[in-house]
Amino acid sequence: MSWSGIANNQLVTWENLQDAVNNGIFLQIGTIPPSGFSAKKCVRKDLAFSAVEVQSSPLSGTADNQGVVKSKLVAVTFTYYELNPCGGGTVAYTRINPTLGTGQRYILPSTSAYYTRTSAAPLTQSTIPTGYNGSIQIVSGQTNCP
Repeated sequence: MSWSGIANNQLVTWENLQDAVNNGIFLQIGTIPPSGFSAKKCVRKDLAFSAVEVQSSPLSGTADNQGVVKSKLVAVTFTYYELNPCGGGTVAYTRINPTLGTGQRYILPSTSAYYTRTSAAPLTQSTIPTGYNGSIQIVSGQTNCP
C-alpha cells in the first residue's frame, strides 16, 4: 500500500516506508526492509532510525521494539542548495553549504561532472527536491566552472 493510502493512526509497514522514500517524503539511509524482515511487517522504532532520516522527538514515547504509526514518522527538515551543471544537463541539489557563496564549485566524483552554486534562494524543506544527489561534494576554495 502507498504512503498516502494509510491513515495517520495506522501502523507503517516497510512497504509503506519504501513508497514514501520513492516519492521523496524521506531520505533512505539504510536497507528497506532490513535483512530478515518482510516488506509486509510493521516498522519498529529502533529500525526506522537506521532506514530513513526522521525526527526523534515525535517517537520519544514509543518503545524501541514497538511499531510506529504514520503520524510519528516526521521527516527531518534540511536546507538544499541549487547547482547548475557545468557541462549542460539538469539542475542538481546538495545539502552542503557553499562556503564561497554563489559560484561555489562542486563535483560528482563518480562522473567527474562539475556544478556551480546558483543564486537561487536555498530551499528549506522536509521533502527531497528532484535532482538531489547525496554523492555531490564541494570543491574547497574553487568557484565557477573549470
